[in-house]
Order: sequence, then structure tokens, then C-alpha cells
Amino acid sequence: MEKIHWVITNSNPEVRIRCLEVIPPRVDEAKPTIVILPGWLSKIESRRVLIQEFAEFFRVIMMEPRGFGESTKPTYKGAYTIEALTQELRTVLEYFDLHDDEFVIFASSVTSALSLLYVTRQMKPKPMALALISPPQSYNEPIWMKILSVFPLPFLIGIRDLIFKILIWRAKSPDEKKNLKQGQQKLRDANPKSQLRFYKEFLRNYDIRDDLNKIDMPMIAFTPSYDRLTPIEESESLTKLHPMSEYHKFEKKSHRIIDENEEKIAQLTKDFIEKILI
Repeated sequence: MEKIHWVITNSNPEVRIRCLEVIPPRVDEAKPTIVILPGWLSKIESRRVLIQEFAEFFRVIMMEPRGFGESTKPTYKGAYTIEALTQELRTVLEYFDLHDDEFVIFASSVTSALSLLYVTRQMKPKPMALALISPPQSYNEPIWMKILSVFPLPFLIGIRDLIFKILIWRAKSPDEKKNLKQGQQKLRDANPKSQLRFYKEFLRNYDIRDDLNKIDMPMIAFTPSYDRLTPIEESESLTKLHPMSEYHKFEKKSHRIIDENEEKIAQLTKDFIEKILI
């Protein structure tokens, strides 16, 4: 059974979050719910394979945070602060009546950061485990991001496309070039004002390096062998915080490893969950 939910996470101004709930024909109450948070600017429709893989065994909830997919894309000051986004995640988890240790968060890229912030802030309900793609402790801030952030909005689109052309031309591999082209298209489709707010209010302020001792649950992490934004050695070190954690690196790949590896990543995650349930 599938159902779309609209969760109001802010009333004035109103922010509505689009979520998909999938319940398998036979629910095994001993198994956790899988809460999927999409990668940057992705939406429910882009992760159908992943959803189907998990929904064969687990109740699945996929949330499109503000600024993503069909969820509200606010542009007001403070809409994308760490506090706003972690509270939004808690509101959605409470809406679906999830409790401590009843669910696993599966997240990718910037929502891996959101998940880690939620955990290091020791917010409730608490997940039993994390499954994260390119989980960052902090973000590298390339010079081109800094350049983009200082331009007035009317000039941003033209400057952005010029910078992406240069980055694509200088790409070190076909996979990196493909990733950059996908990122460029996602930015073209996005609301530039909301994404600029997200970058300045969330990404630029993200850093959990002083709070790693608060991560007290098993984690499975997936990274490419090359990542321009996320230091992969920091991702790997996160999996050394708990004895049941796992780390998987995809060789000769750059940031968006999920796109071509949904079935493999889903299977590794299912095996990991079965291991920690024993």
C-alpha cells in the first residue's frame, strides 16, 4: 500500500512536506521502518528502485525536506538553518508515530549531514542505525561556491553556468563530468533564492567534528573513491565509532554513486540491518 502524506512543519508561513509511505502486504513488526531522505534536490520519483527494494521487507517512509521535490521551497531568512531543518525532521518522524530504536534513517549527501546533526543533537525519536551516502563531518567549500554566494541574485544564474562549464571542462574523469552535468541541471530546475539560503544557512554552518562522541549507534556508510565536497576519509572514520558499523567505497566514482547502484546499496543496507537485529 502506498500513500502520499503532506506534513505541515511550519505554520506561519506554512511549509508543507511531501512524504511517501509504503507498507508491505505483510508487516513484520520486528523489522524497523526505513526513513529515506533524498540526496540534494532529488525527489520521491527519482528513488523508485530504492523504495521498491526496501518495501519488499520494510515499511518505508520517504521525506522530501523543504526545498526538495514538491515540498515547499521557502525563501525567507532563517528557513534553512540547522535548527529549522532538524526540527522539521523530528516533526515528520513524530507525524508517522515513530519511537526510539524503531527506525533506520537512509540518507544521501546533504541529508546525511542533516541526519548526523539530528543524532549529535540527541533529538528524539532516536534511530536505531544510520545508512548514509557520503556522510560529512564538515564540508569543503570550493572557491567557486564562495564566488557564487557573493553575487547578487540577478547575476547568479549566468555566473553559475559559466563556473559549471569550467568545472565540466576540467573534470578528471567521465564520472565526475557526468556528476557535474547532473548538478548543473538540478540547479537550473531549482529555485535559486531558496538554494542560496540553504547554502548560506545550512551547508556553510555544518560541522560535527566536535560532537562525534554523541554518535552511539551503528552506521553503514558508502562513498565514492573521489568526492570534491565531502572528505571521504572523514566519512570512513565515522564508521569507526561503533563496532558494528560498516564502510563501503565505490572505486573510480565521484559524488552521486546512488544513481547507478541503488540495488547494490539497498542489498548491503538490508544485510547490515539484519546483522544488527541479531
